[in-house]
Amino acid sequence: MLLKPLLYGALACLLLCCEKTESPAEIKTKFLSNISLKTPNQVLQKQMDSLKVSLLDIYNYCQKSQDSAYKNKVITCIYGKVDNYLQEEKPEYEQGILYDLNKFNAVLMNFKAPQHKTFLDVGSGNGEKLYASLCWGFTKSVGLEYSKKLVQISQNALQEFIQQKQIDIIHADALKIQPEIYQEIDVVYLFSPIKDNKIMAQLTEKILKNMKEGALLLEMRFGYHKELSKSMGLNFPKLTDIVLKKQQGKYYYASAQSLKINWTLLE
Repeated sequence: MLLKPLLYGALACLLLCCEKTESPAEIKTKFLSNISLKTPNQVLQKQMDSLKVSLLDIYNYCQKSQDSAYKNKVITCIYGKVDNYLQEEKPEYEQGILYDLNKFNAVLMNFKAPQHKTFLDVGSGNGEKLYASLCWGFTKSVGLEYSKKLVQISQNALQEFIQQKQIDIIHADALKIQPEIYQEIDVVYLFSPIKDNKIMAQLTEKILKNMKEGALLLEMRFGYHKELSKSMGLNFPKLTDIVLKKQQGKYYYASAQSLKINWTLLE
């Protein structure tokens, strides 16, 4: 009488042992595929930490996802735990600024074209926008940063991408770097890192004149339109943030806030 229960027990144990145990990678994949947009960012960050979800995990998953709202949330959450450094290091430059990454993602998503492969952040800070640009489909991101501290922070955080030559972080003064760097870039990003409007206009003119055909300049704090207009002899509009395009030797602009892009010739 005891034989049958023992056989059943042994069979149950055998079946249990044969069940496939999920690997850490499989657990992460299941977690990432079931993230709710309603989950508070702080809660999601803790969940990511507990599962040891990495920047590379999020990047790989973003390559497969077409959901922009999902990508925006996970990019913001995963990079939110990276250190920053907001001290002023040079009197002519603004101190580090905490820019809204959600807004950056929205502008980038709206204006990026399929042919845009390379991204440059002038004043790249802790590297969050370099990382985000890769997640949005750029194949190469370059950062210019004058703060040694921020260069170290961003290089430490993004080491895997630097080793794969997807990211390059250059410790340099944007006012002094050779202009050839802009000739290889599809999309240049600025958040007006220089305090003096005249000097800021000089930097922007340098970028515009050296940008390649079809390239874009995203300026998210455009407070020097008068100085740039005088310098370049073009009538730049008074906009809080602006997107500038170089096309057949001419320049066009659009508001970065426009969901429907309407390019206007600068004259």
